[in-house]
Amino acid sequence: MLDEELDAWRTRPLGEVKYLVLEARYEKMRHGGVVRDAAVLSAIGVGPDERRRVLGVSVALSEAEVHWRGFLESLVARGLRGVAFITSDDHAGLRTARRAVLGGAAWRRRQFHLAQNAIHHAPNAEIRKRIGAGLRAVWNAGTLATRGATPIPA
Repeated sequence: MLDEELDAWRTRPLGEVKYLVLEARYEKMRHGGVVRDAAVLSAIGVGPDERRRVLGVSVALSEAEVHWRGFLESLVARGLRGVAFITSDDHAGLRTARRAVLGGAAWRRRQFHLAQNAIHHAPNAEIRKRIGAGLRAVWNAGTLATRGATPIPA
């Protein structure tokens, strides 16, 4: 019974989605008797009713373009349409697949990934804190004028 319900969910028609969030996380799995990392690809959509829904999940051996492309093509085959805006990280495989399958949609890097990468290159904890505070000030600015005038805390 559970297998049938899960299969029905995995293959359900999708329809119009205005905004799409693409994400991958790594989990341990046993494959061929060996425990290894597997990429869990996921897509969350926001439809015309402004509700978020998990559109699909796929387990792959990596975030290579071939895996992302297959996942995105499966969503389109189920009726995904109308995507105007995508947010995700900037992984090369995802970038190539996204452009090939959903090239008409605008894209922006997720703030989380941008901040994570910016902070990763800081030489110490104090500078990481300053970078984080500066990024938060920009992202939380009420207006463009405020955003341009916000100094990074010293």
